[in-house]
Amino acid sequence: MKKERTNKNVKIRGNGEGTIYFSEALNKYVAQYVEPSTGKRKTLTQRKNEEKKRI
Repeated sequence: MKKERTNKNVKIRGNGEGTIYFSEALNKYVAQYVEPSTGKRKTLTQRKNEEKKRI
């Protein structure tokens, strides 16, 4: 007897999780995270003269 998984939403991310990387196409840093309320991916890009830690 195989037990069926009850938690279908295993890919939902919590607060504070995301990715920061340097995009060579845009020539700036990009941060991506998943909005917990909607489940959609959000993208933030570096503005002119903005430091990496401010993103």
